[in-house]
Amino acid sequence: MLSVENVRKTYHKGGLFSRKTTAVLKDVSFDMRRGECLGIIGESGSGKSTLSRLILGIEKPSSGQVLYDGRNVMDPAVRRGKVSAVFQDYTSSFNPNYTVYEAIIEPLIMMERRTRSSLSARAVSLLTQVGLDGSYLEKYPHELSGGEAQRVCIARAVSTTPELLVLDEVVSSIDVSIQVQILDLFYALKNEMDMSYIFITHDIQAAAYLCDRVLFFYDGSIVEESPVTELYNVRNEYAKKLLGSVILA
Repeated sequence: MLSVENVRKTYHKGGLFSRKTTAVLKDVSFDMRRGECLGIIGESGSGKSTLSRLILGIEKPSSGQVLYDGRNVMDPAVRRGKVSAVFQDYTSSFNPNYTVYEAIIEPLIMMERRTRSSLSARAVSLLTQVGLDGSYLEKYPHELSGGEAQRVCIARAVSTTPELLVLDEVVSSIDVSIQVQILDLFYALKNEMDMSYIFITHDIQAAAYLCDRVLFFYDGSIVEESPVTELYNVRNEYAKKLLGSVILA
């Protein structure tokens, strides 16, 4: 389904004309199977969010390539309707001047022509899937709680019935009391819509709950790979350290 092949990403530092660069991703390679939930675990600055932008075609690798069904994701036609995302910052994920209805139907309008009545019905159906209802259609982002806003972002992301959903720190900005509800929602949606997930997080417990397999990221590289069922058999010291912090907590 998804292949990341020898991906490297560097950025210039020290000004526009500086020749100095810093490597954020260093020869990263992995494959993802259809129907899988793959966790990417690492602390802030490890490069995992940069990787998500490359998978989504937002940025281009300095070298290497990201392929979706054998085609480069830098081609928008490869991603359209098939790859979607939910980000950490739900407050900036959709236009503050849009109602919930306008935010949800925007991807649908871009994909295909529909009548207003069919769009309204689809919007209500999507809100129901994420645990809300039609009363939210005319609300604006500032009228929503954090958990409600993130649910709207999820409804928007799944509106085109994507095959792959990239989840970038989706629960880290939400109250702990709501986090489990959002994870339960993703678990249910995965089964209902037959989607695959890339779950990017620093929270090992959340990854263990949702994912089938995890990759540990450190300093721009994959340092360990493990099925969730064998997490406590990891050998890399960094992976052990992250697991140890969970045990101690």
